[in-house]
Amino acid sequence: MTGLRTQRLQLLLLFFMVLAGLSVLPGLASYDFRGEEARRFLVAYEMFKTGVYLQPTLFGEPYFNKPPLFNWIVLGFAQVAGWNVLAVRLPSLLAALLTSVIVCRLSRVLYRDRTRALLSGLIFLTSLDVLYWYGWLGEIDATLTLFVSLVIFFQFLYFERRRGAYLLAAGLLAGIIFLLKGFVALVFFGIPLFTMALGKKQFRKLFGLPALLSYGCAAAIPLLWVLQIPFPEQYIATLMEESANRVDISGQIVSFLKHFITYPFLNVKQTLPASVFVLYAVCIGRARLRGDSRTLGLVCLFCYLPFLFAAGSAGRYILPLFPLAAVLAAPLILDVSATRRRLLNAFLCVTALLIIGRFLFGAFWLPYDQRRRGFPKATGREIMEVIDPSRPVSCDCSEQWTVCLYLDLSSGRVLKAPSVTRDWEYLVTCGRTAEGELLKTFEMHKAVVSVRKRH
Repeated sequence: MTGLRTQRLQLLLLFFMVLAGLSVLPGLASYDFRGEEARRFLVAYEMFKTGVYLQPTLFGEPYFNKPPLFNWIVLGFAQVAGWNVLAVRLPSLLAALLTSVIVCRLSRVLYRDRTRALLSGLIFLTSLDVLYWYGWLGEIDATLTLFVSLVIFFQFLYFERRRGAYLLAAGLLAGIIFLLKGFVALVFFGIPLFTMALGKKQFRKLFGLPALLSYGCAAAIPLLWVLQIPFPEQYIATLMEESANRVDISGQIVSFLKHFITYPFLNVKQTLPASVFVLYAVCIGRARLRGDSRTLGLVCLFCYLPFLFAAGSAGRYILPLFPLAAVLAAPLILDVSATRRRLLNAFLCVTALLIIGRFLFGAFWLPYDQRRRGFPKATGREIMEVIDPSRPVSCDCSEQWTVCLYLDLSSGRVLKAPSVTRDWEYLVTCGRTAEGELLKTFEMHKAVVSVRKRH
């Protein structure tokens, strides 16, 4: 490839990356909370209103399922964007964009080639799950992916350049990951470090002073947090139980086998379109990883195996491996493209169509999905007209977190669960309780929200 063609290709790759980033803007602020977004927002909002930041609460009750870091991030963004859906989505969008930059940088350090670096960044940013969902939805996964990418990058630099500061930084980030997602931090810190030592045949570095300091930092950060919360034993037990439930296959052999067989196919779909081109490059073009990229391939594989064998693993749990997979995919596609030039052209054409599709997805499908799911904000307004918000109001509707969220924002206070607000006069619920007089019901997507008044 001539110098001029290489330069044009690099500009095209950079242009596609910018276009992919812009494609997520349609619907970003207008599409209502989806899935777990409302829960993340509610926990952050309760922190803001109560001033209790170390122990998360949900509807006034202690919330142990996740550590508090993502809620702190949402709270910080809310100070700039306001208490709206952007407060929970901007962290994910920014994390995805920063991760693409890290992917480019890691690829550049690994291959010393700008084209491979830019292609790696584009592959990550246009992965189906990143571009269409988790690169902008207000879930923890994109932020987790950013920190895991940094951990692996710093660990790689430690073995490459032999500077202990890099491993120390990786240890600090591992402690931060624990505050973000819990014990999964052990997977994304320990497995890459051990695998790189194995690939480099440098096991002594796992026991040197930089390594010990790194382990200490990784443990100290969560320990400092745990010592400050009122229910440390219950919190740790819940986090451990949540992790254990995903790997427990006792009495669920059928579920395990189904997961084991179908999970790789799901992962191929998540990483489209690059996954299909990589399979072609490996199976037909006989492309192979070499040198340090082979070691990073083992890192990706060994980190993937726990999720493959854990029947409770959702597809999004391996999102933190997408950046590393993108770094490994770029040379495979480019190596085969050297003899089969149409392969790269086909990938770029499919990627362009995917980006155009993302613009259309945000402009047309998201508004349609919003109408199909209902309008929780409008329901919240109607509920405020039915009740007297100055009286004790309780909310107990996990099927429709968003309705309770808008009631919180409309009333300017935290509505708590009936177990906390025992003297409630109005109850907003999705359950079938017969307590109190039924004032009104609202048909929502997969749930019926009812408003009751205590006699």
